[in-house]
Amino acid sequence: MTLRTTENIISQKQAYEDLIQGKGSLDIPLDCDRVVVEEVQLKYWLGPPSEKQAYAVPVYEFTGQCLDKNGRHLEDFTAWTEALSSTY
Repeated sequence: MTLRTTENIISQKQAYEDLIQGKGSLDIPLDCDRVVVEEVQLKYWLGPPSEKQAYAVPVYEFTGQCLDKNGRHLEDFTAWTEALSSTY
């Protein structure tokens, strides 16, 4: 397995825009009114060992808190979106 090139990695800002447009994976409770992103990291996604995968896919991982309408912490969240430019 090889890592994909980092030349075509999008910015964290673009990754955030992609995420709020529904491009990625975000699981939050229904009563979540606001999310507070506390950290963004570039990571590499690997499928299960039983599946052959030629590349480790770069993704951005967003972590933070989910708050209700009164600003109370409901739970922590983790979200992911692809980090490669769509022109790659």
